[in-house]
Amino acid sequence: MKKIILTFAAAMFAALSFVSCKESVDVSGEWKIVEVDGVAVVADEMPTINFAKGSYHAFTGINIVNGNYSVKGNTVTIKDGMMTKMAGPQDLMMLEDKIVETLTDHLT
Repeated sequence: MKKIILTFAAAMFAALSFVSCKESVDVSGEWKIVEVDGVAVVADEMPTINFAKGSYHAFTGINIVNGNYSVKGNTVTIKDGMMTKMAGPQDLMMLEDKIVETLTDHLT
């Protein structure tokens, strides 16, 4: 499983900067979210995001987010998705908020 780190500048795709702008990188597959905004993720079940054929499926630790994405050159654009809204422990809810904010605000 691939590891992923979410930060302000979308460090989960830091490797994309090494790819020519004329090429689109393949981000498909499941990525484990191991850090958000510089803070290591500690959870019994690690959050993940899976990219496949223009759609993404994320597990935030409590809820599921599904939506679409596109890749052009070294830019990954996450589009708004649908999300379940179950409640959970406060620490996981705070982690979920940071993951969703990072996905929707910083990956464009």
